[in-house]
Amino acid sequence: MLYWLRIIMILVCCVACGKTGLSQSDIQSWSSIRLTKPLNHRFVLKARPILRQNMDLSNLANVSIDLSLDYKPNRNWSFTFLHRYWWLEEGVNRYFWFLQVQYKRPLTSWVSISQTLRWHSAFDIEILDPDFVRSITHLNFPAIGKFKPSIGADLFFRLNQVNQLQRIRLKLGGTWSLGEYLNWNMQIWKQDRINQSTMFTQWIIVNTFTYTFKKRTQKE
Repeated sequence: MLYWLRIIMILVCCVACGKTGLSQSDIQSWSSIRLTKPLNHRFVLKARPILRQNMDLSNLANVSIDLSLDYKPNRNWSFTFLHRYWWLEEGVNRYFWFLQVQYKRPLTSWVSISQTLRWHSAFDIEILDPDFVRSITHLNFPAIGKFKPSIGADLFFRLNQVNQLQRIRLKLGGTWSLGEYLNWNMQIWKQDRINQSTMFTQWIIVNTFTYTFKKRTQKE
């Protein structure tokens, strides 16, 4: 685990050093705790408060909470409804709905792939937010000890009569098992905003601790 922590710290330092040559970029972070409660072998409830920092990690940008319900009819397919409510630093609020379908399968004997199609719908309360259709792909690799690495890409296709690709989010990271019910996922995202009046690159450090409550048995 210490080896992988060193690798990630080196990557973070490279991001920080490389940023100085970019005029339109920012280092940000997402920090969260996810609570997961299996209802049965098909349905799972999740709650995830998220704290975000920007301006090279010097400013608290916003806080949000995700509430979601997952349905898994089998080992390959899953369907998710997610509600995200935001509290922004300007004192205004916003919320999104995510509806998604995901398919997972082995790609080779040592790599699996997950592909997600997500409808990203913004409900305009006090500010105007864009809507997207998102295509998300992850490659998951075999565990190295208690660490399971992964890479991914998230493409944001803008709706609202714009109809063009406007964000590309590349992901590198993995998950450490910290026990039977607890894990820690850390990722570094490179997010580019494209086809807009101002091009912008965000480097985002994402930390998520997930605790899964024990599934109740019929005897309980």
